[in-house]
Amino acid sequence: MRSHPLYHTWNNMRQRCTNENYPKYHYYGGRGIAIQEGWKESPVVFIEYIESLPNAGRDGYTIDRIDNDGDYEEGNLRWASKEEQSSNQRQIRINNSSGYKGVSFSLKRDKWESSLGWKNRKLNMGRFTSKHQAVFARNRYIVENNLPHKIQQICL
Repeated sequence: MRSHPLYHTWNNMRQRCTNENYPKYHYYGGRGIAIQEGWKESPVVFIEYIESLPNAGRDGYTIDRIDNDGDYEEGNLRWASKEEQSSNQRQIRINNSSGYKGVSFSLKRDKWESSLGWKNRKLNMGRFTSKHQAVFARNRYIVENNLPHKIQQICL
């Protein structure tokens, strides 16, 4: 089984979720991400499920959790393109001052700007007087264009 191309995917998943010494454990097991029972012990069961999903083995597609806060389990995994995966990230960049993904303040223009990345392009939603308006505009763009990006809750 170790020679199967998805064996390393399975083993890396196990390490991220169960091995406290793994370098990225704190992003997975350390924040409660678990693996469906039966998958932890058997690469065969995991691989059979993964190979049954749409786009399995398609060039440019890799395994992705649909809900980034959810477990590695049936119904929460898919084969996704790089664009889909980058839009599904949970993390906000370190230099982000707004607290919202895709929203930043421009000192030069004295406005909040809203944007998102899609298909190797940066799409700009415009400039706004408040960061909440910028978040709202980004959310609206995502919904109107049926994009896979996450809708952000506006905290007042």
